[in-house]
Amino acid sequence: MAANASSNRHSAPSESEFFKLSAILKRLTGINLPLNEKNLALMSSRLLKLRNEGIFSYRDLLTAIESHDNRILHLFVSAMTTNTTHFFREEEHFQILTRLIKDQVQSLPRGSQPDIRVWCAASSTGEEPYALAMVLHDLQNQCIFTPKILATDVDFKVLAKARTAIYSEKQVENVPPGFLDKYFTRFQEDGARWYRVDDSLKSMVQFGRFNLLKNYPFRYKFDVIFCRNVLIYFERETVQYVIRQMTQVLQPGGHLFLGHSEAVAGMFPGLKRAGPAVYRWEPT
Repeated sequence: MAANASSNRHSAPSESEFFKLSAILKRLTGINLPLNEKNLALMSSRLLKLRNEGIFSYRDLLTAIESHDNRILHLFVSAMTTNTTHFFREEEHFQILTRLIKDQVQSLPRGSQPDIRVWCAASSTGEEPYALAMVLHDLQNQCIFTPKILATDVDFKVLAKARTAIYSEKQVENVPPGFLDKYFTRFQEDGARWYRVDDSLKSMVQFGRFNLLKNYPFRYKFDVIFCRNVLIYFERETVQYVIRQMTQVLQPGGHLFLGHSEAVAGMFPGLKRAGPAVYRWEPT
């Protein structure tokens, strides 16, 4: 009887509960969820992921958060964060990156071995930063530099997955065969084939939790920032804040890569278009 009673605790959310939860989400992540049927359905479906934690309604979730249950709070953020990603998404960007880094390094005095710092600002489960690592590692055969990749995300759960560096056969289907052979180790487990990222790549990537809405306390400026398919969830004021902060930690002449549906043209005069959704920072 107790189990049946528990499974039936699915009270319909009130507008006030939705507003409170969407306000918490916006404060923590910048994601804007206005009240409409689509977003009510979205939040309700994502809430199902918290059933095993005893969360069966918006009220349960609010009670836990208001009781300062940080674990539930982090699980809520994780459930509501969109983590659609795959290796070499928007492949043209990686071709542009290769050309830009090669040109930058080869323009330096002969014998130079510069650090090339890349920030992947929405790393999700690690596909994008490891794809960047493959490209930069391979490029070291053509020019001499030291790649340093910082990969951040607001979601603890996806960062934990990224650090394992293990992916299914389906997840690596977009990795070029040459890279798959060179940078992954295959193994079988429970009748399935899995792929583990080699240590040569893992050592290039430093993962850490970071909220794009906070201050940006980086010691060094970056040559390249990838922040793709994130800004589409933010209001214009939040987009302006994030881009402003990113330009402050981007080297003059450095490049910002955004998603193809994310336009910042005209928002900051110093950002000059250098390709599809690629901007060169030229501060005035």
